[in-house]
Amino acid sequence: GRTASRPSSDAVAHVVRGVGSAAWARPVRVRLHAPAGVVAERLSPVAGALADDGPDACVLETGGTSLAQVAGFLLSLDVDVTVLDPPELATVLARLGARGARAGRVHAHEHGKGEGA
Repeated sequence: GRTASRPSSDAVAHVVRGVGSAAWARPVRVRLHAPAGVVAERLSPVAGALADDGPDACVLETGGTSLAQVAGFLLSLDVDVTVLDPPELATVLARLGARGARAGRVHAHEHGKGEGA
């Protein structure tokens, strides 16, 4: 029998870069403020091309059908993000962040109404 082996991460990144980026309506490039090894555990193999950017950061080339969809995906990684390209992604992330903050305030306010009565 033959033992199955996983392709090297370079081969996976190359395939994803060649196939995935061409298929994305909205390609993006971001710096994630966590080591590539940590981020890689949170990504599916087809999520994009991940490259080290020093010991505490990495660069992800990914994309999606819309910037809002990509922003939601990036927020789900639960790491700080710096937008490299396109600049409009930063605006979308800020809008989603503000919406999340409002939702948090509403929840905290409603949660506190009945307490202590």
